[in-house]
Amino acid sequence: MRFTLMTAAAATVLALAACTNTSPDAQRERAEAEAATDNAGRAISDAASATGQAARESADAAAAASADAAREARIAGDEAAARTEAAARDAAAATGRATQRAGEAIEDTGERIEERADR
Repeated sequence: MRFTLMTAAAATVLALAACTNTSPDAQRERAEAEAATDNAGRAISDAASATGQAARESADAAAAASADAAREARIAGDEAAARTEAAARDAAAATGRATQRAGEAIEDTGERIEERADR
C-alpha cells in the first residue's frame, strides 16, 4: 500500500514538474492530475482501512467461535461426567444386588446339601 501511494505521489510530482506550460488547458490538466492523485490516495487509504477492519472483524469472530466451542466442550464434559457418575452408581447397585443373590444362592446350596446329608 505504501509503495502504491508513493508511486502515485511521485507520478504527480513528476507530471507537475514537467508541465511548465501555464496555459489554461495545462493548468486544468495539472488540477485534474492532482485531483486524480488525491482520489487514488484516498482510495488506497480506504482500502487499507477496510482491510484492517475486516481483519479485526475476522479475529473477533474467530475469538467468539473459540469461546463458544470452549463453552460447548465444557458443557459436554460436565454432561459426560454426570453420565459416568450415574453409570458408576448403577454399576455399584448392580454389583450389590449380584453379591446378595450370590450369597443367597450359596446359602440355598448349603441348605440343600445339609438336607441331602440328613436323608
